[in-house]
Order: sequence, then C-alpha cells, then structure tokens
Amino acid sequence: MEYRSDPESTATGPLTLDLDPEVLHAPHWHATAGLGQRIRQARKKKGWTMAELARRSGVSKDNVWHVERDLVDPRSSRVVAIARALGVSADWLLGL
Repeated sequence: MEYRSDPESTATGPLTLDLDPEVLHAPHWHATAGLGQRIRQARKKKGWTMAELARRSGVSKDNVWHVERDLVDPRSSRVVAIARALGVSADWLLGL
C-alpha cells in the first residue's frame, strides 16, 4: 500500500506525540500488520468502537471503517488525527 503525502501539510520534522506504551508494545502484535490492522488493534486495546474513534479523531465513521479494512489510501492528515486520538505515532500506524 502506498501513502500519499498531504500537500497542505506544513510539517518540517517528525511528529511528536504522547505514546501509549501498552499499545505500542503489545505482546500479540505482528510486525507484518498493515495500517488498518494497527488501527483496529490500537482501537480495540482502548475498548473503543469505530464510532468512538471517529468522534475522538474527527474522521468520519465510514472513513474509519474503510481505513481499517485497507480499502482506501487515507490522507496523511487523517492518519495523524487517528494516531493522536489513539495515543500512538503516525509512524507506528504506517509501520515505519
């Protein structure tokens, strides 16, 4: 899967976020998982529904559904919004 950069982004360096170590270091996590699988795993770890993630991230529930199933190539701004809501880094969600 390829990820498009957000042409409206003015970021010049790495994004710094408060990370949830329980999500990042989950023992059952597989390094080969894709973006959608990582989002789903982090969301379920928090006990959230897709609707709750959508509300907290400002991304529509439909978009969360499509992203979790790897059916869309989300804008970087949406990846960042979801990462912030989940307390993980966008790099981790992207598998970088």
